[in-house]
Formats: sequence, structure tokens, C-alpha cells
Amino acid sequence: MELHRPSKHMALFLNNGTLLKTSDNYTIGPPLLTHGFLVMGLRPPSIGFRVLPHLALNNIAMDVTTDGEFMNIRVTSTPALTNMTGLAGNVDEGSFVSQNGIKFPINASEMEMFDFGESWSLRNQPQYSKFNYNLSEGNFSTFNVFSKPRFLEHLLSNLTTLLEICPSKNVTAITADVCKNKWDSKLDKDCLLTMARTCNASLAEAVHNEVERKHEYFMRKNNRPPVFLTSMMNSTTIYKGNTSFVLNLTHSILDEDIHELRFEVGPLISDEMDIVDGVFNWTVGTTLRNMSGRTLRFIVFDKYNMSDEHTVLFRYCGCEESDQCSFRDENDAECVCQNRYSTGTFCEIKTNPCDVYRCYDQYSCNNSEYRESPCTNCPPGFYEEDVGQTQHCIDINECNNTRVHHCDHVCHNTVGSYICLCHVVYALNEDNRTCTDIDECDVGKGPCMKPHEVCMNLPGNYTCMCTSGYGRETPDAECKPKADSVSFGKLSYSIETSIHINISRIEKDISLQNSVIDTGKLSDGHPLMELLRQLGCSVGKTQISRSDTIDDDEQGKIPDA
Repeated sequence: MELHRPSKHMALFLNNGTLLKTSDNYTIGPPLLTHGFLVMGLRPPSIGFRVLPHLALNNIAMDVTTDGEFMNIRVTSTPALTNMTGLAGNVDEGSFVSQNGIKFPINASEMEMFDFGESWSLRNQPQYSKFNYNLSEGNFSTFNVFSKPRFLEHLLSNLTTLLEICPSKNVTAITADVCKNKWDSKLDKDCLLTMARTCNASLAEAVHNEVERKHEYFMRKNNRPPVFLTSMMNSTTIYKGNTSFVLNLTHSILDEDIHELRFEVGPLISDEMDIVDGVFNWTVGTTLRNMSGRTLRFIVFDKYNMSDEHTVLFRYCGCEESDQCSFRDENDAECVCQNRYSTGTFCEIKTNPCDVYRCYDQYSCNNSEYRESPCTNCPPGFYEEDVGQTQHCIDINECNNTRVHHCDHVCHNTVGSYICLCHVVYALNEDNRTCTDIDECDVGKGPCMKPHEVCMNLPGNYTCMCTSGYGRETPDAECKPKADSVSFGKLSYSIETSIHINISRIEKDISLQNSVIDTGKLSDGHPLMELLRQLGCSVGKTQISRSDTIDDDEQGKIPDA
């Protein structure tokens, strides 16, 4: 067979090279009988021939046709020959078997099939061949000079070698662009082979367009529509506000090509909804307040516009705040406004509480939190009293509560706080709470300047005493030597607060004759006896002067407790 493109017809030749018929002058009639084959012309609009084996293989037919640009060969067989495979039936367990026993798979490459066929080519021993050469006027092996062809599969990765006969320098780049498949970006071998044989880019492009058309037809014919999975949600609850409802639709679809899918949603709220790369995003706003429908219909389309759809039911809360929503049934939520500063069906009408409420510190009034009072709490040291819509912060007197101030001596209240003070001749410690006695008798501070005087520190005070052997008649007199008296020293003392003396009782129980205390009249358990023992005094006649010097003969008085 030969295709003549300029005239767009086909020519049929005999084995010896003689032209038998051409498609443009072949008339429909009885088949022509050649050596082993029947040939007949095809009816218009088909252009070409049908070739049938004359003998045993008459259930096989081969149609050779043309569309003006290409020669098309199609081989058909009856169901009775479905299981007949291999070269002259040399098939073993689904593989082609060569003469030396090598097996080739049924999907072997062209190069492997060539080697398989060559293994059974017995040029010099036709009597052992599997072929019947009498059907084709003798042994044609003598006409065929053996040569192993180059196979396209070896050249597909090397376009420079494949297209070496083409003169153009850009033919490689052109071919790579023209022959690239749209569905997988790989190079089409039919297109490459056409370019390699003809160096004609237009012809190669026409071949590739036909390949694309057939592939598209096959994909469309075998395409199945996308389907929403049963795991896709059926209902949900959404809230107005900065709430986002996000749904990745591609995770809920079954389809052969997820990346080619297109999604739609209805009703579409354009300023709240969008679908990007199969992800549905809904920033829920207030539009639904004025809409009655409560369903979303999702539709998916594949590239052939086959589709499926799924409906989602939802309840809606349009309240200003989510905690205002009250769902009592399957319908939308009712809005329960939580304070007097928000009203309306959706609590959407706002009143600025700072316009009607007077706070202790108006600058701190919070107009964004609509609670009962927009005022901040009173500062520390104050307590709050609200009168109507006015906040009052009243100072707390911490000095009224010892559990609060903990001052050692004196608590002095201040606005919002307090300070601790100490009695005279006491100093405030670093903790600003406790007090320490000041020793007036420190070196350089001694106030006792009269002769024969010494200073003795007392808690919160001091006293000037005469040295041993000296005394004075009055507290302000100077110290003078004492005559006819024996002094046995001086005593410094402090009275612990745990010793309680009932002075009135002492005055009743003892007689103060000449300012001398006669201890002989006191029992051992008397409080004064306990006091004297605490002071380290001897039992006998003892007197205590205001200067706190204890002498046998000096008059004195009991100091204040």
C-alpha cells in the first residue's frame, strides 16, 4: 500500500511491484483475487481497501484507509480468533516463545518483538519455517537484505539524533513544543516519528492533534462524574461576627482528577464567601439576618462538566455576641440582650454607657464592654459606692483596723493609704511599721550634766542618778555626800508588762513611815515582795527614791508603773 498525499489517494501494489489499483479509480464490485488474498474497495465516504485472507484465516480482515493526510490500518477478527496470539501460534503461558526458547511478554516493545520474529526467520532452510510461502508466490526471504532497524524507543530521549536529517537548527525546540501532550506534558512518540520522517512541523502537529483528540475522546467516554462522599457534613450551626466557617471540599469528593474540579455554592454571599482551590471560606456576617433560606447547596463540576451536588442545612445566630444566642429548637437563635446598653432584635443597637454614667475616673470608662457599670474598680485604699449612675470612690481609714495597718505605736490615715508614726524618743524602723527606743544616754548625748550624776536610759525616757555615796533631797538638787549612811549600790530595772501591781492595794497593806518600807509586815506572796525580788533587793527595810537608787536611809517613793 502507498499513500500519495498530493492527490490524497492510495495505491495497491502486488508483491512483484506491479500497480494493481488506486482508490480514486477503483469501482465497487466483486473482490479481486490475488495470491492468497481477496481485495475489495471501501464504500464512500471511506477511501481505501479491505484485505481478507483467502484460506484458513478468513475470519481476519484488514482495512487500509486514508483521510487525505494519513494512512490508517485497522485489523479486526471474529470472537473465534480472540485467543489466537503469537507468531504462528508460538505462545506459552501468555508469552511469545522464540526458536531458542526465550520468552517475550505479550506487551513487549517493538524491538523485542523484532528479535522474536527474526528468531523464526529461516532464510536458508524454508522447509523448517512456520510460514507457507506458497501463498505469496515463493520464499521472499531472498529479497530482504537483513538489517536491524533503529527503534524509536531508543531515540525518544535524544531528539538531536532522532531529528538529525532535519536541516533546521530550531527543529528540536519546535518538536518538543509541538509534540508535548496536554494531559501529562510528555512527548508523543507518533508526533516525534512523523517529525523524524518528514521534518514537517505542520504534519507532526496534525498527527499530535489527532492523538490529543483520540485521548480526549477516550477520557470523556470513560469519565465518571465526581461524587460527594457520605462523610460530607449535612448540618451545622453558624454565628454572626468574626466567625469563619471553613470547609475543604476536595477532602469530601471522590474523583479521578481532584485538581481539575470546579466548585460553586448557592446562595453565594459575595462579600462574605469565597472558594479558592477547593476550600470554601465563609466569614459569617449580618447578611443572613435579612434572608429566609437556611441551606447551602454545594455543586462540583469536573472538566467535562459532569457534576454532583450536596446540601448542608444550618441554624444561624445573628446576635451581636455569641453569648447572646438562645437556641430553643431547630430554628434560628433568639437574641437575649444582657444589659441595658444593647437593644434590638439582634442586640445591635448600642448605647455608649460612658455618655450616661459618671465614673470616679472618666478617662478609664470602658465603652466597649457593656456590663452593668462601665467604670473600672476604685483604686486600692478606696471603696465604691454607686449613687444612681455615678460612681463614688471613698477613702478607707486603714487605722481603724489593726489587721490592716500593723503599726507599732501610732497609725496616721492618708488619702488612699496610711503611715506609721512613733512616740517621742522612739525611731521608726526601715520596715516603716515598728519603733525602736532612742538611748538618750549614748556617748555625746548624755543630758545629766550636774556633778556626781550618771544617766540611766529608760524605755521612752531617761533619768539622772547620783553616783554611789551621794544623794539629793529633791529631784532637781545637786548630788551631795550622804552622812551616817551605808550605801550598797544602785539598781537599774525594767518592769515587764507581765507583772501587774495594784498600787492602791499596796498602799493599804503597808505603812510608809518616814518614807521607809518595812517589808517585815509583808507576806512572801505579797505583790510588792515579788517586785522587790525581781529588782534584786535584800529583805529588810528598803526605800526606793525617784532617781531609782536604793539606799538604806534615803527617803523615796515608789515610781510609777
